[in-house]
Amino acid sequence: MGNSTKELVNAFNLNNYFSDKINTNFTVEGKKIFGLFASGTNIEEYLQGIGEEIIKQHYGTKEVADMFYNLNYFPFVLGANPDKEYVSNGIVKVKLADSTNNEVIRNLKVHFANEFKRAVKSKVVARLQKAGITKEGASEWVIGTVKTGVIGSPYLYLYCIAFSDEYLKRKYDSETFEVLKGMYIQEFNSRLKECGLKSSGFYEYKDDMLYIKDVSDKVVKSVAEYVKEEVAFDFRTPGSVESKVENCKNILSDLILRFAGRFVDAYDYDTFIDENKIKNGHSFALIPFIEMDDGQFETLSSRDASKINGVFNKAIPNGFTNSNFISDIKGKTANPQFANCKEPVYAFSNKQIALLLPKIMESPIAYNQINGCFEFAVDLENFKRRGSSRSSSEASTPTHAEPPRTPPEQTGDRFFESKGDGDSGLGDSPPKKDPAAHSSSGDPRSSFEQSQTQPRQGSEKESLLLLHHQLNSARTSGEPSAYMNHPTVSRVVSSQTSSL
Repeated sequence: MGNSTKELVNAFNLNNYFSDKINTNFTVEGKKIFGLFASGTNIEEYLQGIGEEIIKQHYGTKEVADMFYNLNYFPFVLGANPDKEYVSNGIVKVKLADSTNNEVIRNLKVHFANEFKRAVKSKVVARLQKAGITKEGASEWVIGTVKTGVIGSPYLYLYCIAFSDEYLKRKYDSETFEVLKGMYIQEFNSRLKECGLKSSGFYEYKDDMLYIKDVSDKVVKSVAEYVKEEVAFDFRTPGSVESKVENCKNILSDLILRFAGRFVDAYDYDTFIDENKIKNGHSFALIPFIEMDDGQFETLSSRDASKINGVFNKAIPNGFTNSNFISDIKGKTANPQFANCKEPVYAFSNKQIALLLPKIMESPIAYNQINGCFEFAVDLENFKRRGSSRSSSEASTPTHAEPPRTPPEQTGDRFFESKGDGDSGLGDSPPKKDPAAHSSSGDPRSSFEQSQTQPRQGSEKESLLLLHHQLNSARTSGEPSAYMNHPTVSRVVSSQTSSL
């Protein structure tokens, strides 16, 4: 099939960042896919949870998902003969699957395409919301209109995307359907353009459908690079607001501790105003802070930054020699308190965070009994020492809260409470639960799976007028119509995505 499984696995890890319940750290070495885990982790249960969440997000039911994925292969089940290798600090390296297996590769490709489609749906929903449709109602519009078709052999395509006018015509008219369809295709093409790709590299349009191609290495790599930038932008969010961000910032803190010997107590961020930085894609800076014995905060030193850059240059191949993964931002950001500091202010820009993500996502997976989920774990001994609760109400975890927006030398009172010892609850498996029963709302073998919900009322008249006004700008050349009759499509079903 010609695809690099390594690129597919990398894209799989990155796309899973946007799922609250999925954390993956998979890597490819030779002909095997590996994962790192805390010893004692129930890996079969971990993969089962991943599979259930993927099914829920992409297709809603196991019966429908089984038409697109092979649920008997990775990432839904553990491969045969899962070799284990015990490494330092209670970490186990486990062989999860054969990276050359065609069913494994196809599952990863379908997941890749589905995540792209899920991102497009989010953009369409956002546009509908701007037109006055509620978020829930907008999601129902897309689910009721955008269908996924199963492609028969040979596997020239992964699947097709088709459009049904039945849902919107029941409530509105054909013109509303045409607007939504054109908007969806426009957002699909727009995301491809943002990834540096042409639509012809991702899909073929024929018979009023988008046939998703057997994605190439170039497509996978280009989209993964774009997703990496999206993930990096999320680091602007305080850890107290978003648990995924907090988990990743904890890992970044642990890397700094390992490589520079400095314990990061908090982060702040600032926006770049330097034209050269902005021109090169640097939008914001994430600033690590160290709390001193007197309660004052200070930033990392030049020596700390040198150590961090030296280690990361060896650990992360990125095509550049002597890259700065962390750099001095003094005078380059908006906050005058950072700009006027006497000493350098070392920080990670969003572009630098993107370079660090592969290293961050190599962290072992462990089950956190407090949070009830599998997540990335920092160095296990350090993690247990400082606790692992991600509750935003607790200020005792170092990176849970953002520091005062003042330079370290002007900080007064202590910002964090003392950090007591505590058991993190990592390394154990969750209590056994009965598998959730999956029930389908309709026969997946029928031409369409009918949605059971109706668009929300609200100010529908005004919303529709605005949508109709957008019709011309939303249309694209060769826009599909509502008919689907290509003989290679064996079944067309709804994409019953439960979340954006």
